[in-house]
Amino acid sequence: MVDIGIKLEGEEKYPLTYIHTKEGTKSYITVNQKETLKGFVHLKTQKPFQFTGLLLSFSGVVDINNSSKVFHEQNVTLSPPSISTTTSFPFSIDLNAPIDSYSSSNATISYILKASFLNSSLRTFVQGSFTSQKVIYVKSYTPTLQGKKLNDSVRHSQMQLDFTLDSNTTTLKGYISGHISFVSLSPETFVENVNLILVRNEVINGKTVTTKLFTLEVIDGSPEEPVAVPFKMFLQPLHLAPSSSVPVASFSVGYQVKLSIELPKKRLFRNYDVTITRSKTQKQKKSHREKKERKPKTKQQLSSSDFDTSKSSESWSSLNDLLVLNSSHNTNGTPRFVESDSSQSSLCLSQSADVELGIPQPDLDEKEEDVA
Repeated sequence: MVDIGIKLEGEEKYPLTYIHTKEGTKSYITVNQKETLKGFVHLKTQKPFQFTGLLLSFSGVVDINNSSKVFHEQNVTLSPPSISTTTSFPFSIDLNAPIDSYSSSNATISYILKASFLNSSLRTFVQGSFTSQKVIYVKSYTPTLQGKKLNDSVRHSQMQLDFTLDSNTTTLKGYISGHISFVSLSPETFVENVNLILVRNEVINGKTVTTKLFTLEVIDGSPEEPVAVPFKMFLQPLHLAPSSSVPVASFSVGYQVKLSIELPKKRLFRNYDVTITRSKTQKQKKSHREKKERKPKTKQQLSSSDFDTSKSSESWSSLNDLLVLNSSHNTNGTPRFVESDSSQSSLCLSQSADVELGIPQPDLDEKEEDVA
């Protein structure tokens, strides 16, 4: 009996991507397009045996119309002479995925990390699982690109409409923004509405499949005077994939913004290409609050003037009610509070008149005297 498994190094720390399918929501380990994968292939058997080696492969598979095709493959060979009952073989593979993982109703691109025995004849005398695989979700990250501003003008009959796109490049978590301006419009020309439609173009085996993703109504009705209406289309809720610049495995994906102008008897269209990339956003660390500087406590010193014996007995009596000192147990020259009915002297102080309150003075003589 032989069991084989794959365990990535620090697997629990990898981010997960959740894909909604007909069977339910599935989660996949997510890696970078150029990442180095490290881990172990674990073998477990009841008895040691000889074999020619292990093959670790990283494969890209495209599935179109229920037809699968491998378009990318990287292999690493692990060739130990034999195994004991439990053995782990480390591996390291530098990924070079040509395109991101992708999933739609028309096409699916997935990557599989698979470990298997090189010796196919092993099946004839050993029972068990001879392959192990993990589905890996691949994402590529592109530095923020500087897009171009697009300006266009649509003229029809006695109507002129100017369209401005702030940038033809954005990110998956960004937005598409701009404004639409009616420069001139005659009373005879009535505009029912102006919409912006985001469409996805999938090129599959040379054929383009267009899917409408989102419609943004910018203007409803015909304005009575020239007006400029800004718009902003947020992309994050749409869960898109980045644009692919080069077709891979006869597949590519791109996006367009379609300007739709509804007239009573006709509809006007203009298409504008936009590039959508995935940028790795870094979480901004919250700045630590500056610690409030604590003002140093002022050291209050006692002087001989503070204990003027010429003060009336009433003043000393009121002081005794607030502050009472146990002279018999105070050996460090600092005041100490005791019960007011104590038979000891109410306030005692060491011989030095410059003792700081609350700070021991070991060099002072332990002999104390009554001030009152």
